[in-house]
Amino acid sequence: MCFWEDDGQDDVDAHLDRGGPNRGSLWQARANYLRFGACEEVAKQHVRGPLLDEPEARQWSLLDDVAVERIPSSNVSAWNLLHDGTVAGIERSSDGRVSVIVDIPYLRTRFAVPGTAFRLELFDCSRLEFTPYDRAATSSLDEIAQAEADILEARNEESSVVVWGSTGVLKVRYQDLSLRFDDGAPLAHAALEECARTYWDEWARGAARLQHGKKKEEDAP
Repeated sequence: MCFWEDDGQDDVDAHLDRGGPNRGSLWQARANYLRFGACEEVAKQHVRGPLLDEPEARQWSLLDDVAVERIPSSNVSAWNLLHDGTVAGIERSSDGRVSVIVDIPYLRTRFAVPGTAFRLELFDCSRLEFTPYDRAATSSLDEIAQAEADILEARNEESSVVVWGSTGVLKVRYQDLSLRFDDGAPLAHAALEECARTYWDEWARGAARLQHGKKKEEDAP
């Protein structure tokens, strides 16, 4: 349909140019398909539109000329993957999109591209409110960023995404969410999920070794 040959490349390594039968990265091919309907310009004569029995499983759009995956607000897993991250900045665009910069070095530095944060792009964002546990609620983007709200758990409540932290509660209402690196490059949800899973698996193994070491010390004569 798009003339990209399935070579095993997927979301986790979509940013890499692996060579082989395809040219460029999978992310570049996705952006090209959104622009002109093919993975690259020279392949336009070989493509066709989707058939009726080929429904679109995921939603994509161009953002700053980059292909991004649109994740509906009913899916809050992206927020929960950023556990212990801190809201370091918030930007509002003229199109109603809000960019939330989440500083989370323990995950971000595991990617090859330098940086310490991810960007959550919130499309059609109509509510962004932070309520500190010791003060009144605020919708000021500057005040929310200055509060350095952290992310512990996110849930859907009353048509909003509610993000609970150690200093307060962030309530957000939006249509879709996209993930990007802090430099604007696209990030697949699957790549972030794999990164977080690997980190917490390593953390659990380290904690188990520490506990085992303590038990050996306690049992020593």
